[in-house]
Parts: sequence; structure tokens; C-alpha cells
Amino acid sequence: MSAAYKPPQYDPDTQQMLRAGRGETGALDGLVTGHYRRVRSFCARLLDSPEAARDVTQEVFLRVVANAHTFGGRSSFRTWLLARRRLRHSIDAALPGSSTCT
Repeated sequence: MSAAYKPPQYDPDTQQMLRAGRGETGALDGLVTGHYRRVRSFCARLLDSPEAARDVTQEVFLRVVANAHTFGGRSSFRTWLLARRRLRHSIDAALPGSSTCT
């Protein structure tokens, strides 16, 4: 059974990310801890290497930290985190034969 729908403004992770975007120290800690495994699993399904999946996961969270100020809360944090454009560059760079620079 899926969880009941919560508009993004009522999602605790979304609220935490909004605090991180305002520069609150430590606001990202729980988000990284809570979502690391999900992102790593997602990357592992797309990549053929556990090492590459870990590297891409780390890159994704570095991008989250660098772009926290851009999060506006119009979507849930999870949707924003797994947005195709956020992951695409990191995954493309990890694929064999990729010419994308990191």
C-alpha cells in the first residue's frame, strides 16, 4: 500500500530541504542519510559497477549541496533529488566510453 499523498509543502523532507536552502547548518544531514541508499540503488540499476554507483551517488549529493539554494519546494524533495537532469550528467560520466566531463 502506498503512503497517503502529501502536498510538497507538508512533506518533512521538503521542509528540511527548504531550511537547507536558507543556509541552516545541518539541515542536509538527515536528507543525505535518509536518501543515500535509495539513490545508490537507483544508480546501481543503471550502472554495471558498484564502485561507479557509489561514485555517482556521491556526485549527486554534492550537487544537492551545491544547489540547495535553488530548491523552491514546488515538488517534493525526493522528486527534485531524482530529477533526470540532476542525475543524467553524473550517470553519463560514469558510463564506459562517455565523453562527458565531470
